Amino acid sequence: MSKNKKQTVSSFFNLNKNQSELEFLDVRLDTDVRLYIDPTSFSLLNNNWGIECTDLIRDYFQKVIDYIKQGNKNKALELLSGLSEPNETHLGNSEGSSSGKGVGDNRANALYNSLVTSKAISSGLIMDLEETAFLVDDIGPDMISDIVTNVIREKLIEYTQKMCKKYGILTYLVNSGNILNLNSGCWSTKKVLLPGAKSSNGRYEKLLLIPKDIVRRTPSYEAVKFNNDIIIPIIIDRDFRLGLGKVVNGTLKPYSKTTIKNRQKGQSIKSINRDFLMQNSGVLVEYRKNKKPLSRMSDTELSKIIDDKQ
Repeated sequence: MSKNKKQTVSSFFNLNKNQSELEFLDVRLDTDVRLYIDPTSFSLLNNNWGIECTDLIRDYFQKVIDYIKQGNKNKALELLSGLSEPNETHLGNSEGSSSGKGVGDNRANALYNSLVTSKAISSGLIMDLEETAFLVDDIGPDMISDIVTNVIREKLIEYTQKMCKKYGILTYLVNSGNILNLNSGCWSTKKVLLPGAKSSNGRYEKLLLIPKDIVRRTPSYEAVKFNNDIIIPIIIDRDFRLGLGKVVNGTLKPYSKTTIKNRQKGQSIKSINRDFLMQNSGVLVEYRKNKKPLSRMSDTELSKIIDDKQ
């Protein structure tokens, strides 16, 4: 089925433009697409908007962690409970019409418990939100994308309004959804101008447009990827320097990654990552120094994912 038979932002608003001609992600309105906002990608934008978003995400996460370390559960929960379901972006894993996978009131306690019981948090090991994805149970790239959406919602509203003005998209006065006030540590709502469209269930829903440069299919901070790319090579190298490896034709060779993965069987990847980094905190310090955001996805890649909903 061709793209023009599926309802996207560009087709609904008759923009007569394809993804390569748009600054924002041309999402489908009948479902979510499996793309995620990657907080490490904001550094590639090279503009004040990206810097402001990065600062807001960092300061929010640090404030949550500070409250947890202080034992101030009420304030931590207040910050977490404002993370409502970000249906208006049409990103994530939902099948059918967008249903949202944000934290919300019911899951705020679960997220709080995951953070407060994590040794990676209590020890001060974690510094950035994305690091929770490979160290804290029940948090992954989809959850982080949802959290970021909520934390920077006001910045996304500003961006959406700018894009609507540029491309001539009609806007309507709607409820903003939860907007973070980091100074007071609480959330509020207000009336704002945003575009809207009918979803597959017939309801008229507001939209938040997302810069196409900040989404990724597979973010770089997945737990398995961190284990495979960072931890396992270090283990292989250390073992080899200790004279441990496999003998091939009478010569000692380093273990393969498969050998180390077999050794890890029976343990969760995140527990392996936590235990290793608790004993080797310098590895995480080095990782932060050398980490680079993944390259922007091409318009062709984005269009294929949106069209096929892979």
